[in-house]
Amino acid sequence: MKAFYDVHIHSCLSPCSDNDMTPNNIVNMSLLKELDIIAITDHNTLKNCEVAMAIAKDKDIIVIPGVEVQTVEEVHMVCLFRNINDALAVDKILKEKLVKVKNKPEKFGQQFVVNAKDEVVDSIENLLIVSVQLSIRELISLVNLYNGVVFPAHIDREYASIITNLGFIPDEYSFRYIEVSKRDSAKKYLSDDQLKNKYFILRNSDAHNLGMINEPLYSLELEELTIDCFIDKLKKGSYMKELSLHILDIARNSIVAGADHIRIAIIEDTKKDELIIKIKDDGKGMDSETVKNVVDPFYTTRTTRKVGLGVPMFKANAEACDGSFDIISELGVGTELVAKFKHSHIDRVPLGNMADTIITIINGDDGIDLLYTHEIDGEKFTLNTKDIRKRLGDVSITNIDVLIWLKSYISEGLEEIQNAV
Repeated sequence: MKAFYDVHIHSCLSPCSDNDMTPNNIVNMSLLKELDIIAITDHNTLKNCEVAMAIAKDKDIIVIPGVEVQTVEEVHMVCLFRNINDALAVDKILKEKLVKVKNKPEKFGQQFVVNAKDEVVDSIENLLIVSVQLSIRELISLVNLYNGVVFPAHIDREYASIITNLGFIPDEYSFRYIEVSKRDSAKKYLSDDQLKNKYFILRNSDAHNLGMINEPLYSLELEELTIDCFIDKLKKGSYMKELSLHILDIARNSIVAGADHIRIAIIEDTKKDELIIKIKDDGKGMDSETVKNVVDPFYTTRTTRKVGLGVPMFKANAEACDGSFDIISELGVGTELVAKFKHSHIDRVPLGNMADTIITIINGDDGIDLLYTHEIDGEKFTLNTKDIRKRLGDVSITNIDVLIWLKSYISEGLEEIQNAV
């Protein structure tokens, strides 16, 4: 479906924004302009996102919680999140990392936190239009830990853009989407074929007043109108371009099915030219009829998705690479899925970032016991969250410092077995 968007809008919490940019006014103006999906993205804070989402809950529009972060390089980056809990967790970190400078409202403007009635309930004391003590790389890692997405804002601007401040867009950041403003300065970049061949382009308003909010001119094709689909689109450009995303999709299904234990095993055998992915859970399981239906691309148990593509596309990817796909499930016992690929097949999509995938699963449900094993030509890496919890004691496995350490531990472990081959 076509979704008209504007995912870079400032509320009255940004000092450079008009005071009438309240969540109610933003949501209602966006409805009048017939937008389908918007994001509140104030400078370095997400404190007006929750009320905006609540206001939009019973309206025909979706609000994504977001933020425009100014990094230590003084580059503006837009960050979007899948839910308010992840957004507020990042907000807490940004507050700690914000360079402390007192706001002068008479000079910079007010920084109002408001409620659903547009009543001012708080005012942020420290100036928000400064840098946080995070580099671009650190910000990307932080947002990825919370399964969000980051893209560089207004790359055509002379101030606070990644191209102006760095001179180029480093490949190491792996952006799929970049934002080009609606200003005259955008023409240069919109006519740059090399840039357009490398990145997808977003056209947001960066609105600081109600009149600036996008008209229904810019859209994305989405599988369904949800925050998850929008963010998945921005992260990968199209659906399931990496096997790790299939694994994440299946693991989420396991959690929804009430699983307490999930085992993910990846076996790469280059001598046999084989890649095997096994995912097993102890969720509620399926009967034989549901097992037959679940590989049908037009079947889904979700009420919000008209076409269920996760498992069928995983199956299609395996079979297109001279492999196979099997599901074994029993009601009350659980489900096991096995996908086999010819490792060297030209059409096999990359395995992708397994460290990010595993961290996302752990962060999504801190009560799940996850056993992840990855074997490459006999060299093996193992991660068992049950063992890690024992070592952590009273510290939560979803603590931000623990997640950062875990991601590094997984990445280093996988690199070690790859180099050992």
